[in-house]
Amino acid sequence: MSSESTTTPPPETSEEPILEVRNLEKHYVKSTGWLESLFADEERVRAVDGVNLSIDEGEIFSIVGESGCGKTTLGKTLLRVIESTAGEIRFKGTDLASLSDSEMQKMRQHLQIVYQDPFEALNPKRTVRGLLRQPMEIHGITDETEQRDRIYRALEDVNLLPAGDFLDRYPEELSGGQLQRVLFARALVLDPEFIVADEPSSMLDASVRARVLDLIDELRDDRNISFFIITHDIGAARYLSDRIGVMYLGRIVEMGAAAGIVDDPKHPYSKALIDSIPSPDPREPLESSGIGSEVPEPVDLPSGCRFHPRCPVATEHCREADPEWREVPSADDAVRMTECHEVEPKQTPLE
Repeated sequence: MSSESTTTPPPETSEEPILEVRNLEKHYVKSTGWLESLFADEERVRAVDGVNLSIDEGEIFSIVGESGCGKTTLGKTLLRVIESTAGEIRFKGTDLASLSDSEMQKMRQHLQIVYQDPFEALNPKRTVRGLLRQPMEIHGITDETEQRDRIYRALEDVNLLPAGDFLDRYPEELSGGQLQRVLFARALVLDPEFIVADEPSSMLDASVRARVLDLIDELRDDRNISFFIITHDIGAARYLSDRIGVMYLGRIVEMGAAAGIVDDPKHPYSKALIDSIPSPDPREPLESSGIGSEVPEPVDLPSGCRFHPRCPVATEHCREADPEWREVPSADDAVRMTECHEVEPKQTPLE
């Protein structure tokens, strides 16, 4: 079967961002016992609660924040791995929410996800050849010559060389770094345009982690793939990303150029995250982030700014009123957006 008949053509290109999200929400109903459900109102976990963002073609965008802030849920919701509660997701102008299941299945060839744990994501009973062939068979790419070409190209692109030496190996025969590369290769055989990578280097030691981050950058350059990186590693996000979004309790509270976010954070939560990064010098004492209290439960969100119970600069106004999403001054002159009453908005020159 020829590539023309087996490969789903990508959506029409346009000047729009490759991915655009408006007012995206993902809420879960908290499970309760049957007796409690008779007398108590329904409780909702607001995992993603009104997210707006856009990602350009060929851009690497990282989302950072504490565990439980909604990063992974956001990434899965972007691709409809889990369905959104409300909001709009557009990929190259196509409203993903409007697609039927069969239409979305075809679209998934262009939208892939690389999961965090290769030991969980890869079937230990399949060889590398089988692992990479499976997604192509799901998407109707059954021509053996085309499959072989795609498999070899993907393995070469993730630097598993020589590619032929890896085809008949099982996951247990590979190192952690090699398994992570197989995960990327499995996505690449479908020639995607957008990849969500969930903590792509968290389970690797420092030297291998750096090589995986370099791999993502190479794939962006060589294949023009756009990436949405989910990570708690702010240093890696600064090194790799064009832009960073800082997420807290289901919302993005600050967004801007990666270097600017890390070197000159504006939101108090962003500052606390940066301050919590340990120094590489073991002689330096560990610094407190200043927000030692626990993250509030997403079923019982604070009034006003949801960060105010932990914020060192919160005022009464922060406790009462929701902050607006607005542009603020930035030393790097890049667009910086934040949700914070205490950060002065950028002044627009009078015309």
